[in-house]
Amino acid sequence: MQVSSSGRLIPLDSVAHIAQESGPQTINHFGQLPAVTISFNLQPGVPLGNALDRIQEIATRELPATFPIMMTTMAALLGDVPIAVGYGAGGEARQPLGLAVVGGLLFSQLVTLYLTPVVYTYMASAVSRVRSRKHRKASPAPTAA
Repeated sequence: MQVSSSGRLIPLDSVAHIAQESGPQTINHFGQLPAVTISFNLQPGVPLGNALDRIQEIATRELPATFPIMMTTMAALLGDVPIAVGYGAGGEARQPLGLAVVGGLLFSQLVTLYLTPVVYTYMASAVSRVRSRKHRKASPAPTAA
């Protein structure tokens, strides 16, 4: 029961509806979030590996790989916006901290999404060049007969 501003009790049925119906006995979770299980039936003669490869292909195409990174950063960023704008009592004292946090999150997001892939691309090409040089040194030069 809740208490109103006048001190009277508010009945539960005025704010909630209770109904008996069938539903899941449990809800699967992955960490703190509800998890989804996808099930499917295979046509006769279709190997499970082919179906799983197709599902992975669709997931890779449809689900962006950067979504978890962006979602985490945006949640932290939006949580710090009230501090950055100095909202609330004594907000002007916390505003520099909020601006530093928001600026740091924006900078780290840009580095994560744009600079890191470039660095990895350059590192991969450098490793490839080093391996090709080692391969050329390891193979003897043909001799003239």
